[in-house]
Amino acid sequence: IPLLITALLAIFAILFGTRKLDATEHNPGMMLAIAFESLVKLAAFLLVGIVISFGVFDGFGDIWQQASEKALINYPNPRIEALMPELLVGMAAFLCMPRQFHVMVVECADESVLSKGRWLFPLYLALFGLFVGPLALAGKVILGDSVAADTYVINLPLALDHPLLAVIALLGTLSAATGMVIVAVVTISVMVSNEWLVPVMLRTGNIREKNFSQFSQMLLNARRLAIVIILGLGYGSYLALADSDSLSHLGMLSFGAFAQLAPALVGGLYWKHGNRAGVFLGLSVGFGLWFYIMLSGMNDGQNVATLLSSNIDLLDAITPNVRDALTALFANIACYILGSIWFRAGVAERIQASAFVSPGKLKNNANKKNGPISQQD
Repeated sequence: IPLLITALLAIFAILFGTRKLDATEHNPGMMLAIAFESLVKLAAFLLVGIVISFGVFDGFGDIWQQASEKALINYPNPRIEALMPELLVGMAAFLCMPRQFHVMVVECADESVLSKGRWLFPLYLALFGLFVGPLALAGKVILGDSVAADTYVINLPLALDHPLLAVIALLGTLSAATGMVIVAVVTISVMVSNEWLVPVMLRTGNIREKNFSQFSQMLLNARRLAIVIILGLGYGSYLALADSDSLSHLGMLSFGAFAQLAPALVGGLYWKHGNRAGVFLGLSVGFGLWFYIMLSGMNDGQNVATLLSSNIDLLDAITPNVRDALTALFANIACYILGSIWFRAGVAERIQASAFVSPGKLKNNANKKNGPISQQD
């Protein structure tokens, strides 16, 4: 079944994400499908939350009372400061993960989309967050620590003998997972073709030997092949990590990695003195420190060879700590700033930085230089 699902995802991603070569890289059909699955998973989550909160329990107050009686609530000392590292790393990863960056930036058609998204997206998140707390407490009350907390949405209906509700919850989770995978593989396939294949073709001169039809078809085929390879690697990862019962454990590993891209991305938009040398220095130190801390924090101090020889799950042995990821992120920021100060940027870099940081200023200067001189001037 997992292999069949992988094949279906590959077919869907190829049909919706590589139909034609578009200079804007917009995929309206894929975005429509993702928007529909977003409504499906929201409806499934709200239905599960309503049934559990008001059908099994007598509302939010009853869930809170039963959780308090079992001492499951650390109130009034919830240690809010403990959430700050997770919040910062999550924000950085949210901005830099390929699928989310692609949807936020590349697929943004015009400013009208932003004006609508300013109120629609927070409303969507608020509806999703409405039942997160109640379902988490209900899962603790009913299931305890017998299952991973990130599987409560499916396991609660099963434990309460609500098979239809469990099927709806499963459809919601499948909808969320498939949408995430499809956008990710399409985005990475575009990155592979644009950032790897095209530069190689330009340097080797092969691009001059092809017309646009041949060139576009070759890029589309390369993207389709990349989609198949990426999903094949994902299937291999599934086979290797199938024994891990916590999705958040794996997510924290990827969050810590992608968060290292945030200093260069944000700095490139707001700090015109940042340059390529600073970016490379920050990324090298940030990724290196994150990788070293992650491996040095293995359970019982075991190395990778020992784990593989003893058939111990590598993912369970590596315990990601969000504070470690935050430490690596701060080291990345420091080295990015210091490297940009120490190493001088080239002329092309300075022009490009000014175009990104203050595009309006450059436009006004150009108008003043080329336009008629006013009386005030």
